[in-house]
Amino acid sequence: MSAVLFSADPDFLDAARRELQGALPGRSRADQLGPDLARLSGRDVDPRVCASAVRRRPLVFCRHLSEEVGHWKLGSEEQGGLGDDPRDCAASVAAELASVLPTRVALQVWSSGPAPKDWPAPHAWWKELAAAFADQDVEVARSGLPLTLSICTAGGELWAGLADAPTGLSDWPGGRVALAKGPEQIARSEFKLEELFRLTEGALQWPARGSMVVDLGASPGGWTRILRSRGWEVWAVDPGALDARLQDDSGIHHVSTTAGDFLRSLGSQREFDLIANDMRMEPARSCGVMLDAAAFLKPGGLGVMTLKLTGGDPLLQVNRALDFLRQRYTIVFARQLFHNRQEVTVVGEVRA
Repeated sequence: MSAVLFSADPDFLDAARRELQGALPGRSRADQLGPDLARLSGRDVDPRVCASAVRRRPLVFCRHLSEEVGHWKLGSEEQGGLGDDPRDCAASVAAELASVLPTRVALQVWSSGPAPKDWPAPHAWWKELAAAFADQDVEVARSGLPLTLSICTAGGELWAGLADAPTGLSDWPGGRVALAKGPEQIARSEFKLEELFRLTEGALQWPARGSMVVDLGASPGGWTRILRSRGWEVWAVDPGALDARLQDDSGIHHVSTTAGDFLRSLGSQREFDLIANDMRMEPARSCGVMLDAAAFLKPGGLGVMTLKLTGGDPLLQVNRALDFLRQRYTIVFARQLFHNRQEVTVVGEVRA
């Protein structure tokens, strides 16, 4: 019997569970451990199979995966817990896990739901664990190593999972990508595009610098700024104005019109390498825009969009949208990112 720990947005944890169970052979049991953490167990549960399914099918709601390697109750030893002192808990966890770890491992620490009362903040708990593992001759780092150990507090318990980089799906604890707002940021929506590029760098072939791209529904220009930061020439399409900080950039062409009118004005030329769409539309209409846009992408060009979920069964909505898009695109990425909220980010490669 093996078990996989997986995380998802709290509102879509059940959708992630249904996707994973549907992708695995045989029967499996699912247990919710925290608001955004669950456990899948069974004879045929394999974290590598789960991760492969997330990429291949794709499964959109799972953010982070690991193979369960440890589980402990917190609280007093008299009640079967590790004790009340976090330092003693760290020592016990390190001593038990050292035998299954390499000499160097990345360590992620997070909490699903409120941490126990008087429990240290994540950075302090990470340091306690790092010191405890050092006593066991195991060196830990924040990231960048072949294996990652994830330790999560949930409901008064500790859960530990181990994953290699491809299986884990994310270098961030629980798949929670923490991006800092800089003074140059125009809109919160930029985080969605930044997270997408971080997760797919090296996995997807993005256009080269100097490529021509379109941002449909661009105002006030958050996505336009991120697209431009990659060295692409951007056509920013929106009747609304762009942020003043973008107006003097010769690599940004503001077209003050709607997405439909812009596409109709292009004639028959296929000249763009990427078309992005973060417009607030229900999924069918937004997908229709992307199908129209496919005619103006170069062969192999990419369409990037966010599906705005509107209530009802999220799996049904997403599957219908992806099937709709497959009329013109091969879906190469579909995931509910940490910064998506009630959305799913999709990347499709246009078919010739």
